[in-house]
Amino acid sequence: MDRELFISLILKGEYNEAELYLTSNKINEDELENILMYAAYQENNISIYTFVVNLLLKDETAKLHQIACGLMSNPLCFIEGAYLQLITMQKEQCKLNHPMLLQRNYFYFFI
Repeated sequence: MDRELFISLILKGEYNEAELYLTSNKINEDELENILMYAAYQENNISIYTFVVNLLLKDETAKLHQIACGLMSNPLCFIEGAYLQLITMQKEQCKLNHPMLLQRNYFYFFI
């Protein structure tokens, strides 16, 4: 897989093409998390988070919420409003009633 091509699609806002790239290369959510976290540290670009939100709008999963929260609490935390967005994402994740208790405890760290 050419990660640079995938990330360049995201940085250009070509989210549909990036999503097709995900499915055609059979990238699972754990691998996606690793790729996006690394890219966010390297690029410092909100487009990476926006791509995850785009995926969430199509298929809301606890893992995608976890990825979004991880992006906003670590590599993109310097962006104004990042922690507020993180709290909003954590609230949504809790509504899913997914057994990710660790993430729920993570939420309480910020309130």
